[in-house]
Amino acid sequence: MRRAMVESAPTVSSSCLESMPPVIIHNDGLRQLLKGPDSPSRDEFNEICNLLEVHRALSLERGEVGSSGLYSAAVADEYTGYQAVWVRDNIHLANALRSCGEEKKAVRVVRAIANFYRTTVHRADDIISGKADANNPMHRPHIRFDGATGTESNEFWNHKQNDALSYFLWCFASLAKDQLLHPTEEEFALLGKLVLVLEKIEFWHDEDNGHWEEAVKVQASSIGAVVAAMRELQSLASEQFPGLDMQKLSSLESKGREALQSILLNECVQPGKERTYDSALLFLAYPLEVLTIEEEEKILQRVEQNLMGQIGVRRYNGDSYWCQDFKDQVKEEERCSAQEDTNASIAKRDELVQAGKEAQWCIFDPIMSLLHGRAFLRSRNPESLQKQRYHLRRSLGMVTGEECEFGAWKCPESYYCRKGEWVPNDVTPLLWTQANFMLALRAMDASLKVEEAARFDSTAGT
Repeated sequence: MRRAMVESAPTVSSSCLESMPPVIIHNDGLRQLLKGPDSPSRDEFNEICNLLEVHRALSLERGEVGSSGLYSAAVADEYTGYQAVWVRDNIHLANALRSCGEEKKAVRVVRAIANFYRTTVHRADDIISGKADANNPMHRPHIRFDGATGTESNEFWNHKQNDALSYFLWCFASLAKDQLLHPTEEEFALLGKLVLVLEKIEFWHDEDNGHWEEAVKVQASSIGAVVAAMRELQSLASEQFPGLDMQKLSSLESKGREALQSILLNECVQPGKERTYDSALLFLAYPLEVLTIEEEEKILQRVEQNLMGQIGVRRYNGDSYWCQDFKDQVKEEERCSAQEDTNASIAKRDELVQAGKEAQWCIFDPIMSLLHGRAFLRSRNPESLQKQRYHLRRSLGMVTGEECEFGAWKCPESYYCRKGEWVPNDVTPLLWTQANFMLALRAMDASLKVEEAARFDSTAGT
């Protein structure tokens, strides 16, 4: 088997990268264009984009669920269950599509999710009225469903995910604010009801399953998502629809911000459930933008220093999902499923993980590259540009090569350690990874334009 190659050590000009792991590149075609800390140049970047397009590495089409406008989470083995539609994943895709000029596709995604929630609105009504037990995750508005039929699944799932529900509200409101969609009365009413659900459960101290759908806790990444939703919904405020009046939205945003500030820069501070570092906090910087610049920079630094691996980034330290030899240690039917005794089942699985052998995910480096790119556009600091390039090289290094069992030019969910070798897990390709790659490339293009303009000005002045 051909081994992945490591780029050369950083040069003197890249001293800001000296403490960073060298980049591991799996794809032969990309390796030729990623030659060190100053890559990619404009010419290299253009060729990289061309190769990705030729090989359809970032194409989302295979994940389209019929004509619904929705996307499956991955194009993977059926046992994984990733043929289902996740609200969170689809919103991240919608944001990438919108950012890359595919606004109509983004609108189709959010409208399809809105239609699902309108047809299952009894979930919201029953929580608001107190008829349903909101502590039962199956009673919450479902955040994972059958996209082909637009119906709920009877399979048990951890639907207590305030972040996923809020991602939808945030994206819908953002598109509407920018006149990319015009809500119907039914959609306005739905948005208001989902706000009332979040108020009813008192999201600011509600224990939910969060981004990673695991044991419940009060977590910053979920609260921050609600804050972003309440902020954006204020552009649609209306006294006509319960839940959408300005005073309520503003009050809920304030409660969320107060709770968020009591937790940051951590993910969770509950006694016995503490989590200091979690890569989900990156999404509060982008796309949700609820952090200050100082908070964004600190969280980015904390992830780099405490969660970054040789290939990708750990979700959190001690993460047992796809830990070392996962397929040998966990039965197929249990690998990607949810258990009703979630806390107990996760605790049992956590006994398997060895420190440093947690899965290294592929969705984070593209966002880290984008965030360093934003810092560069703000400050014109060359170190920010170098770090942007570095995380983009890491991202591109994750693209599979010919030796991968799923084929070349794929974007995995994560790499895991199998018998001592880091390989893509069975969720390959993951569409969320592809979407984040799209965003990172767009951000790199913007930075290269600034760099070229500065070089031109410098040359013109001599």
